[in-house]
Amino acid sequence: MPYDPTWPHRYAELADQLHRRLGRRWRVEHIGSTSVPGLLAKPVIDLAVRVLDPAELDDKLGVLEAIGWTDLTALPDYQTLYQLDHDRVRRGIAHLFVLG
Repeated sequence: MPYDPTWPHRYAELADQLHRRLGRRWRVEHIGSTSVPGLLAKPVIDLAVRVLDPAELDDKLGVLEAIGWTDLTALPDYQTLYQLDHDRVRRGIAHLFVLG
């Protein structure tokens, strides 16, 4: 769909939510097509979430699920979580990487 100028604000809300629950040690960045002004994109915010230690991710999964992040999926180089809205439509995708 055409670029939506609310996407940076939606990213900021999701990043703030993650930082409030996980702490500032976790780096969160807006990535993907919604992060590029003027670019056509799917209306789902992609976030790169970098953690220092994989064990820390395991410890925080319950916290993430409690705030709506679900469906942990392991990919070859990283994992993903999805945040769904009340209609079970994807609102955000967190791409989880170990920092290093």
